Amino acid sequence: MKKYLKCIAASAALFLTAAAPSMSLVSCSGSGSYDSVAEKVENRDSLSQKDYGRMFDYVDEAMDAVDNVSEKYKDDPAKLQTEMAAVNEKYSHLESFVNAITEADNRGKLDKDNASKLERLQRRMLKMMGLDPDELMKATEKAPDAENI
Repeated sequence: MKKYLKCIAASAALFLTAAAPSMSLVSCSGSGSYDSVAEKVENRDSLSQKDYGRMFDYVDEAMDAVDNVSEKYKDDPAKLQTEMAAVNEKYSHLESFVNAITEADNRGKLDKDNASKLERLQRRMLKMMGLDPDELMKATEKAPDAENI
């Protein structure tokens, strides 16, 4: 099940990155710390659990922005596309953070707190994609080879 959720989360991250192609928001506080974490990721430096926590905060903020824009402009496709493009621009570290989190999880590097954040993030991404995480879990538990999905 965990492997299945990882695949879904990776797909959802791509969905989020594609769905969030732009939105003008006030710059988030602490963006400098996000930039410093992004630099660590880019340089393949060692990441602390605090760094992973900051990445989760960033991804949550990006998802909040996508939710807000999606709701606000659901009836105006042209404005929605423009605003989503701004979200994508603002959250330029999104893909590298999601990749770093996924890699850390695959290597068992996330502590208990960050592993819980990952599970919450995966569930949220599934819901954003219109999927029910609980139903997916039930379906994969019944599947004969659920761990290999």
